[in-house]
Amino acid sequence: MNAQEERKKGIAQRVMEWIEAEARSSSGDPVTGICLLVYRSNRPAISLYEKLGYEVVDSWMDRKWMRQAEKNLTGVERKLLMVKHL
Repeated sequence: MNAQEERKKGIAQRVMEWIEAEARSSSGDPVTGICLLVYRSNRPAISLYEKLGYEVVDSWMDRKWMRQAEKNLTGVERKLLMVKHL
């Protein structure tokens, strides 16, 4: 079994829904939202998160990636900050 065979079965959506339910039922300090950092190139994940109500609020560049890009060791990988208010 490989990763491709496991795609599109709803597993990631169920995991995210479970995380949100756990956050809502937290007995400690109230959780008012969830933040995610997602690689801009990860379109399947971004689509899922948008479907679940997350919104892109900012773009972010990892300093480690920037240092490597300056040395021509990698490309600049940007991340999106996505937020959902619970």
